[in-house]
Amino acid sequence: MLQFLVAFLVIPSAVKPLTVAEYLAQPESEDAAKLEGQAFVDYINQQQSFFEAEYSPDAEEFVRSRIMDIKFAVDPERKEPKDVLANTEFKVNLPEKFDARERWPNCTSLKYTRDQSNCGSCYAVSAASVMSDRACILSNGRINRILSDTEVMSCCIPNCGSGCNGGQPSRVFGYAWRHGICTGGRYREKDACQPYAFYPCGQHKNQPYYGPCSNRLWPTPTCRKTCQLGYPIPFEKDKIFSELALSGNSNLLNNLK
Repeated sequence: MLQFLVAFLVIPSAVKPLTVAEYLAQPESEDAAKLEGQAFVDYINQQQSFFEAEYSPDAEEFVRSRIMDIKFAVDPERKEPKDVLANTEFKVNLPEKFDARERWPNCTSLKYTRDQSNCGSCYAVSAASVMSDRACILSNGRINRILSDTEVMSCCIPNCGSGCNGGQPSRVFGYAWRHGICTGGRYREKDACQPYAFYPCGQHKNQPYYGPCSNRLWPTPTCRKTCQLGYPIPFEKDKIFSELALSGNSNLLNNLK
């Protein structure tokens, strides 16, 4: 019995380990393709001895946060007809260079770079940036404020998007037309109704550094119909509305002419 036990223990150590080529040549298991998380990591460690995998929930969340949700790939509610812009000749003399900051030096937003932090709010940040620029340019500097991306990502749900989980920038322009958008600014900025909700992940010149961000997305901020404490203007009085919201290349060109 003792001889059998010794033989039993020795036999596994004599098995020749798989080479990389042999391992890759093995057929993929259909059951393995369905595994996730710790179960998938355990399967990997059981099937090979080249390295030891370790499950990291933070790493998984980080990767997931960088992948756009499938619901944003196709917009089923978009009913506008497909508008293909034909080749159009513009009889204008284009300058060798153009800098909007020099053309409209009094427009603060043109020199303002936003940091969306660890939040998938690019749709809100970009749309609010565009509208801030256009409002200042079209009003000849009379409207010279930063529009709040925080209001957009927290209050225009689900029409514009899903907060920190992404959205449709084109929908934000309709929101500004129907509801208006209050003033915003950088994290903890005082001279704004609703400044950005999260501190920047990067280090920026002449700006405070609050530390690194985690790998996980920030939770979407709660929609609030009030301005921050100490701001003197009521929320509804602080709103800036767009006069119209256009879509389609032809409509946009006609409006610019």
